[in-house]
Amino acid sequence: MEITKENTHSNETGKFVTFSIEDESFAVNILNVQEINQMNEITITRVPKSPNFLKGVLNLRGKIVPVINFRVRLGLHERECGHAARVIIAKLKGNLYGLMVDSISSVVELAQSNIDPPPSSLEGIDAEYIEGISKEGGNLMTILNLGKILSFT
Repeated sequence: MEITKENTHSNETGKFVTFSIEDESFAVNILNVQEINQMNEITITRVPKSPNFLKGVLNLRGKIVPVINFRVRLGLHERECGHAARVIIAKLKGNLYGLMVDSISSVVELAQSNIDPPPSSLEGIDAEYIEGISKEGGNLMTILNLGKILSFT
C-alpha cells in the first residue's frame, strides 16, 4: 500500500505489525511479515566485513537469513538486546530478512485516511525509509518502507 496525498482520504484499511525502537513507534505492513521470533531463541552468526547494521545471519529451517539491526540501520546507537527484543522475519521480493527490534507492540488495522505521506520537509536518504506517518489514536507512528530500508546492496 503506497501512501500518497490522493489516497489518504480513502476508506481503505491495512494491517500493520507495530514495534518499538527506543521510545519511538514504527510499523511495517503485515503482508511483509512471515513470523516473529524471540532473540533468545535464535543464534546469529557474524559475517566478516559486513556493514555495521548487518548483525549477521541465522539459519531459519535450512534457509540462511540476513539479520539487520534496525536500531543501527535507522541511525541509532547499538545496545544490548533486552528480554522483549524480537526478530521480525520479513519477506520482500522473494527474499527473507531478519529485522531486530526492541519489542513488538501489536498488530493494528490502520485507516488510510489516518496515514499521511512523509512531510516534504524531510529530505535525504532517511526520508526514503518512511512510507507514511499514522495519526491513529492521536499518537504518531512511522510506517517504514521495507523496500528502501533493505536495499543496501
